[in-house]
Amino acid sequence: MVSPVVARREKVEKLRSQWYSLRPMLGYANWALIYILLGGREAGKSYSVTDYFVHSFVEKGIPF
Repeated sequence: MVSPVVARREKVEKLRSQWYSLRPMLGYANWALIYILLGGREAGKSYSVTDYFVHSFVEKGIPF
């Protein structure tokens, strides 16, 4: 029987492998003027961008 911790870790890893991360692209925010994000509805585009900039502000004090 698999422990709940291992099962959760496997589930998280599976979910991470299904989606691309926007963080590498958003790391170029200091010189890129325009981003074009393409994706289906409810794919997490707006959430990912907002999460990245809020996280950068809270952790590093970088304004957006």
